[in-house]
Amino acid sequence: MREMIKMVVALTLLSVISGFGLSAMYAVTKEPIKMAELNQVYAPKLKQIVPGFDNDPIVDTIELKAGKDDKGRDIIRPVFPCKKGGEVFAVGVDASAGGFGGNIKVLVAIDVKTDAIMDVAILTHTETKGVGTKQEPVYLAAFKQLKVADPFDLKVNGGKIDGMSGATFSSKGIMAAAKDATGFYVKNKDSILNSAK
Repeated sequence: MREMIKMVVALTLLSVISGFGLSAMYAVTKEPIKMAELNQVYAPKLKQIVPGFDNDPIVDTIELKAGKDDKGRDIIRPVFPCKKGGEVFAVGVDASAGGFGGNIKVLVAIDVKTDAIMDVAILTHTETKGVGTKQEPVYLAAFKQLKVADPFDLKVNGGKIDGMSGATFSSKGIMAAAKDATGFYVKNKDSILNSAK
């Protein structure tokens, strides 16, 4: 019986020490992992969809509250200001929505003077390769110059944008993410521009 108690105490101590160790490791690696993702995924996409900025939008990232999660914690969303000569001319706003194979994360570039979509890029997805991915460039190009305050949607939902043939869930996911990003921008434009100065 004593051996059993010793084993339970030892396992409990080991579990507590392991838990604290993992928690400490997460705290130490959280920021470097986040910066690596921003530099390896976001930075190249920003260069692709927003030509001509002369600042580093990753360094100048603005973080805004976007509500609360189901546990009551603040949801923080990054916005990437793109500047030329010190003046913000565009921002990148990310968002995600469900597709066929999981979440689709997009980055939407918005011209802050015209409030029009400059371009949309896919950041990450787990959709079936070859089904919708070959049609993505044409589909994403349909978003260009849409005004963010105007409602836009797929033709099957009464909008003007053709979805990707054979990739209905992917089309809907990208559309939902783009709407989320532009809606966030419209709601927070003043805060974004004031923070980006």
